[in-house]
Amino acid sequence: MKSKTIATTVILLTAFIAAAAWGQVDLPRELATIIPKYPGSKVVAVKDSNGGAQTVMETQDNSRAVMVFYRKAMIYRGWNIMTGMALESGSTLIFSRGDQTLHITAKGFKEDKTIILVGIPK
Repeated sequence: MKSKTIATTVILLTAFIAAAAWGQVDLPRELATIIPKYPGSKVVAVKDSNGGAQTVMETQDNSRAVMVFYRKAMIYRGWNIMTGMALESGSTLIFSRGDQTLHITAKGFKEDKTIILVGIPK
């Protein structure tokens, strides 16, 4: 049973690495209609389901630049800032529009790498 689990894990990991190497992943359909992709970023993971949509992007810009971009972009699109939180080497903003909420977190991991997490629950 364990060898079956290990084999499945290896196959899934190989597929994920191959997908990242062969081409850029796009934003989930639901998010693509709501948010812009951060300029120059690379989408590294997505989840689009009936329960909502999430994406992970990676950029070389610092987390402050990412949050300034999304603050302006989302307000321009009619979203209101509900709250924000400062994190160690990053921050989170939570937006609302009607009955929808949107979470955006940018966290720097190295001097040249910031991870952007975006999620919209159903």
